[in-house]
Amino acid sequence: AAELLAGGVYTVTSSGDATVASLATAAGATLAIAGGTFRLLQGATGAAGAIQVAAGATLTASGTFASSGSVDLADGASLVVDGALTLAGGGRIVLSGAAGVVGDGFDGGLLANHGERIEGAGAIGAGDGMLAFVNASGSVNANVGGAALTLFTGQTVVNSARLQASGGGELDIEDAVNNVGGVVAALAGGTVHVDNVVNGGSVVANGS
Repeated sequence: AAELLAGGVYTVTSSGDATVASLATAAGATLAIAGGTFRLLQGATGAAGAIQVAAGATLTASGTFASSGSVDLADGASLVVDGALTLAGGGRIVLSGAAGVVGDGFDGGLLANHGERIEGAGAIGAGDGMLAFVNASGSVNANVGGAALTLFTGQTVVNSARLQASGGGELDIEDAVNNVGGVVAALAGGTVHVDNVVNGGSVVANGS
């Protein structure tokens, strides 16, 4: 297990391939993944700090990621879901530019969101059917003006929470969505493009 728990504000940088069983980060601590692949085998507990994944670097994770902090994926960075990954704790997954959340290319992955905010611009899924996505609570929010967040797993997405666009962002939904109990919403300034079927729930257009 890796623990970044000392008080104060500081950064620990990982520049090559590394594997840890689990991770804990205190508020004020930052794990900067500058290169290579950082493998997190059993998720994170008490993760109140930040994880920053640089362009070209990869965070591969499974287990339960209980975080009140943030995971920031730079343009060209990847979060690879290996097996089952559950997001919890009320934190944020922030995508930028061409950042992507994808399933493992060999065994695939299941991403279950239970209370995190997934936001920004980039892609959830690569359209290859290797990522299953369940948005049980929390939200997916395309909130970067002039940029798109694309939902394209190649599977039916299950949403009982919120898929939305705001602040000039664009949410492109390429997958079919089982939206029973969920909301798909274009909030003020946001645009939602639906290129498949949304079954059940609510579709709200307050923006465009």
